Amino acid sequence: MKTVSIIATLTGVAFGTWSAWKAFAQGWALPRSAAPAALERSNPGCRLDLKGEASGMSQPAAFDSWYANQSDAWLAPFVIPSRRIVFCDVQKAGSSRWLRLLRWLAGSPDWDGNPHFLDSEGHPGGLRRLEHLPREEAVQIMRDPKWTKIAVVRDPLDRLRSAYLDRVVGATEPNEIFEKRLFAHYQSLASMSFSDFLARVELGMHFLENEDVHWQRQSRRCDLGKFLPLYHHVFIIPPDKSARAEVSDCVLEALAKTAPNPAEVRNFSMTSRASESLVAHRTDAESHSTYDEELCLKARQLYAEDYEVFQMQRPTCLATSPHVTWPSLPSL
Repeated sequence: MKTVSIIATLTGVAFGTWSAWKAFAQGWALPRSAAPAALERSNPGCRLDLKGEASGMSQPAAFDSWYANQSDAWLAPFVIPSRRIVFCDVQKAGSSRWLRLLRWLAGSPDWDGNPHFLDSEGHPGGLRRLEHLPREEAVQIMRDPKWTKIAVVRDPLDRLRSAYLDRVVGATEPNEIFEKRLFAHYQSLASMSFSDFLARVELGMHFLENEDVHWQRQSRRCDLGKFLPLYHHVFIIPPDKSARAEVSDCVLEALAKTAPNPAEVRNFSMTSRASESLVAHRTDAESHSTYDEELCLKARQLYAEDYEVFQMQRPTCLATSPHVTWPSLPSL
């Protein structure tokens, strides 16, 4: 364990230095004028909306070329042209549920089926992402305030625990991708402790190809850390399971505002199998040992970027059980 931690630290220093040089040399560094402003909560209708309506902040002078010089991560959101919707899906933040909703909005007759498939054109769930469009068109969509742009995120520590219980503890067959990204073999994956998992996640953060989307920093998904000013809503799935049903209501209300059929969107409901996925999930099981105070503090440090970018309140790490407590939700 100590060896993995030391390697991660040394590798991180070297990689960070190289990344800074590369960003400067290739023009990837974010201009000061383009840095995201603080989240403006101008729409208090949903207490789980971390942002509210977009503030219409001024754009950088060289807007188009700046976008073109960034990584392609900002092209990850799903796009539904008929509805003028851009939706950034974050794994382990209800992504399967939102995929079903998006497929319904796009008119897919089998929207309630398994959304994790590639159609004949290689589109996930039969949906297109911004990356499937000409870059110039994608840029215009992101700049157009008439397109509703939504992201759904989750408390980083709660999401990391869920990823561990789902992808490691819940592993039922060999998976070369997870083995590679956790620097492990399947034989040791199912028996991997949460402490070992966290150390390997830290090491993977220093090699971007090893930062799996299920525990990737959410600010890196869709380049939210850079392009957050262009999003109208950023909803959070709270650790409090009793409040999770609110997330669906908030998302549907945001989509209904610009929908040609607002009442139908507001009244949309999943089938029983899909609708329960946010409220009760097998990775919410409390019988598995995950955080203690030390691991809680370590995870908070690793995901500090997410807490800062989305201005989430950090959980409290405790020496005694339950070791982690989350802040109360704002009052309605």
